[in-house]
Amino acid sequence: MKFNTYISVFFASIFIVTSGLYAQNSPQLEVEGVVLHNGKTLSGAVINVLLDSRMESQVISKRNGRFGFLLDYGEDYIMETSKEGYITKKIIISTRIDEDIIKAGGITEGFFDLQIEMIEMVQGLNTTVFNQPVKKYVFERSSWLFYPVREFEAGIDE
Repeated sequence: MKFNTYISVFFASIFIVTSGLYAQNSPQLEVEGVVLHNGKTLSGAVINVLLDSRMESQVISKRNGRFGFLLDYGEDYIMETSKEGYITKKIIISTRIDEDIIKAGGITEGFFDLQIEMIEMVQGLNTTVFNQPVKKYVFERSSWLFYPVREFEAGIDE
């Protein structure tokens, strides 16, 4: 009986250790960008990364307006950027890519220079369009880059 307990603990330990190693070694998408206002960098903006309405992470833009974070593959994240005196901007980043790319280590170039242009809050301005994401980025295999979905942006203009 004691031997069976040791065997069970041994296999459970192996499962936990290998699960942890897999999670730590799973490739992730590196997202880097800059927050701007009228083309100039904006520091102190809060960037919340949401998955299924739950906050996954939060970063604050640095003095030079730059920020960065990692995302797991296979999800649609909402990146919500806000700062006092500015309209909160939401963007969807889809990390859904083909399984063969993930198995090969993911997108090693990452998602660089995502530019978030903030709009100053003006009294009386109708901001309801900003309650929903204003842009969506998806991976395009032919170019190996992330691009905004044009149809998504066209739907916002209507």
